[in-house]
Amino acid sequence: MKRGCLIFACALCLAACGSRQDPPTVLVGIDGGEWQVIDEMIAAGELPNLARIKREGAWGHLINNGMENSPVVWTTIASGHFARQHGVLDHVFPFGGDGPRRPVTSELRRVPALWNIATHYGLRSIVVGYFVSHPPEPIDGIIVSSQAPTWEKGAIYPEGALPLEEWLYQELKDPGVRRWIWQPYFGWDYDPAQAEDPESPYRAAADIVVGRDLAGRIVRDEFLRRAVRDLTDEPSDLFIAYYRIPDLLSHLLWKYYDPEAFETPPTEEEMEWFGESVRQSYRFVDQALGELIKAWDGEANIIIVSDHGFGRAAADKMEDENARVKHLSGDHRPDGILLATGPDIEPGQIEGLTIMEIAPTLAALMGLPVAGDLPGEVATGLLREGFLADHPIQSVADYSFVHMPLREVTLNHAGQEDEMNTLKGLGYVGEGVEFDVTSTAGEYDFWAADERLVAAHMSSEIFYYLLRGETNLADEALDQLLEHRPDAAWRALVFTEHRFASLREGLPQGTLDPSTFESFFKSHPLSKFATN
Repeated sequence: MKRGCLIFACALCLAACGSRQDPPTVLVGIDGGEWQVIDEMIAAGELPNLARIKREGAWGHLINNGMENSPVVWTTIASGHFARQHGVLDHVFPFGGDGPRRPVTSELRRVPALWNIATHYGLRSIVVGYFVSHPPEPIDGIIVSSQAPTWEKGAIYPEGALPLEEWLYQELKDPGVRRWIWQPYFGWDYDPAQAEDPESPYRAAADIVVGRDLAGRIVRDEFLRRAVRDLTDEPSDLFIAYYRIPDLLSHLLWKYYDPEAFETPPTEEEMEWFGESVRQSYRFVDQALGELIKAWDGEANIIIVSDHGFGRAAADKMEDENARVKHLSGDHRPDGILLATGPDIEPGQIEGLTIMEIAPTLAALMGLPVAGDLPGEVATGLLREGFLADHPIQSVADYSFVHMPLREVTLNHAGQEDEMNTLKGLGYVGEGVEFDVTSTAGEYDFWAADERLVAAHMSSEIFYYLLRGETNLADEALDQLLEHRPDAAWRALVFTEHRFASLREGLPQGTLDPSTFESFFKSHPLSKFATN
């Protein structure tokens, strides 16, 4: 069947059978979600909502097969494509050469996201806070973009869609409300003025909070929680909520969560200041998750994922003398979390899934066709027995027919600069990189990107195919790299070996097949590429 006929036939089938609009599909993104924290807190009697889902639903480790770079990973989760195809390659762009840069934005994505696909097939989506969702796209539904908590004009589509929007903004600007929001995160009554007060006993602690704008970031996630709460009454087939604060606090304050992992542990006073900060970010997410669960009362299929996990940072990062990054004590792990619950979810532990399977699985749950050019497949083991018999997977060649319009929005200079400063504070962007809101991506050419980015993203493809045992496709990816950017080949293989070693240590035994990887590494020794 010709591709156009296949698309038309699929559309007729969906129209005849009716797109599955009940139960709704819910995706909850927890940036930096880590099983170590969740399991320890559940064992201590905390996180009742995550505990219930793990006990009664499906759960496992979600493998990040590529770069642990949040905008890249979340765009992959939303689209199902490798970074080379979807076009978001880093935290900032342009992706190649020197010169000023600015944080990535939604117009860089070159393929449809789930909300675009849902709109095409007549389904309604609500998206709240998703990474790289600004400027928001016109869809059938509502997008509260990642820049909405910064009070940026044009950050919500359609304008005025968030109930009580102005009231919510004003409430969260109130100093008393903010201090109430901050109180559970810090072991003292935090006030930004303490960082400038030489007489304050909390000056050093407040300086850390102010220097990374942790307090501001906490308020922004609180804005998103309240936005989600206010929008769950809206009709939707796809609902997406995203929370970033576990990642930000874990980067800076992991040392106070896991002090025994460090040669020089925090002082008793420092533990009083920050000992509960990371845990509180998980309590916050669990509360937000509980509100979502209550809103649908068991009638939604809820999938919870993280882009990566977390652990102790390498010594060289913690010893960096750079004033903006010297306090970093937590760093990414390539295995994140996966939990799921709902009428179409099969309970129990499931391992071996990657970020590539999330988009096709969500599409199947919504009754949408799954594109044949997506690397990942539907995670059938996550779905209840009989689901696919009742709802056979439809397919199309690709999603190129899905329209992706963008609103005409002038990006806010202050909001972009604020995000740039956060990225510098986390060590993602070097201090010498100049910010310029007028920077443009130019014509997209993956192979012209920085050598580090090309190597990291081709390693993602190589690793994924090895994980699936498709060594021929891994060899093809390496051949393409050698053809276009031979200078990046050695680094790509180093990345691949490092990821294999990290995941082999962190995942449950038997999740990875070492023989496939070891055979590939033996066939392509690093010494062969060291001179490239």
